[in-house]
Amino acid sequence: MLNPTFSFYLHVNTCCKYLLVLGTSPQYCFTFATMGPFLLTFTLAALRPALAVWELTEATNAYYPALNPGPVVIESMAPLKTKNEMIMIRTYRPTDLMIQRMKKIIHDNPHREVVVAFNKPEYMDMVRDAEIAHRHGFELSQPRLKHIGNNETRIKLENAASQRDLERVKKTFGDRLIWYTNVEVENIFPALKDMVENTAMSYHDHCIYVALRKWEKLHRRKWEGSLWVLEDDVEYSGDWSKLFDKYAALNVDLVASGFYRKGEPFMVRKHWDFQMSEKFRKKFFRKEEAWVFIFEHIVRYSPRFLKQVHSLLESGHHARSEIGTGTIAKRMNYLSMGLGADIQQPWFCTGHCCDETCMASIEKNRARGVGKLYHPVKV
Repeated sequence: MLNPTFSFYLHVNTCCKYLLVLGTSPQYCFTFATMGPFLLTFTLAALRPALAVWELTEATNAYYPALNPGPVVIESMAPLKTKNEMIMIRTYRPTDLMIQRMKKIIHDNPHREVVVAFNKPEYMDMVRDAEIAHRHGFELSQPRLKHIGNNETRIKLENAASQRDLERVKKTFGDRLIWYTNVEVENIFPALKDMVENTAMSYHDHCIYVALRKWEKLHRRKWEGSLWVLEDDVEYSGDWSKLFDKYAALNVDLVASGFYRKGEPFMVRKHWDFQMSEKFRKKFFRKEEAWVFIFEHIVRYSPRFLKQVHSLLESGHHARSEIGTGTIAKRMNYLSMGLGADIQQPWFCTGHCCDETCMASIEKNRARGVGKLYHPVKV
């Protein structure tokens, strides 16, 4: 992929050459005199996408800590006329507020395909996942294993609650609902069985792959468009469609809440070294380059990048998606950017978005017609 600045220069240079030929060649003098205003308008329109990407990339820098929002201003484009963009909302234990939020997303986006992807927890699998992680030395797993325990009665109660949650979202969302289990994901990608600490939490790309394949089977057609994926506890104070329209108008392959670069010591300390396949490590590890860590609370994949990621999964290149997705984009030269300008500080990824001050900020922005992202909003 061309560097955005060079791509912008190339667009300008090409268009100017055409105008110069039309203006100076005798055989084209009449054409230029009569069609000049139209050609100028057409040229400026053709430059607009390149200019938008250039300005946005220069302002935000795809590999900055995106929680430091940049001064990005992009004109909202006209709403999409066809359903060539999907929104997938990932959930597993939705509250009443989360369900209302999902309904609002559906209401705000009649021109998009909105899907609710429900991960049905199976609590014996959580015990097994904790055992695997503890075997690999993940220090937080032993207390978690002790908390879950092997108490058969407790596991039955938790599974019954999970089933009730599933029936509830089925009744609410009907054929918009796609549901899957960790076991289903691991059966399609067996390599995960000895890599996971929790499949749904750690391997978003794999869960998205399974949910999308299920959607395709249900609707008997292949999805070829772009894809937004967001977690059920992401709140937005404005019209969701305006947020999505803004980024759909840009030629960007990966949009995420934020990007950071993390070196190998970080990987070892976090025990993420065992949460990738050898094929992934061999293809993407660079001693001189850091892994690219992303916040994946809300992510957009272009059609070609989505296809690339899924192709890599099918060929055995697995990694915890917080480092896998961003690293793939960086190493394979896909254009990426963060959502920093649309994030409300200090209430994004801070763990306290349910307090009164945060909720007041949401309502204040909503009343003013200002759209900002908040996370996590779990009440």
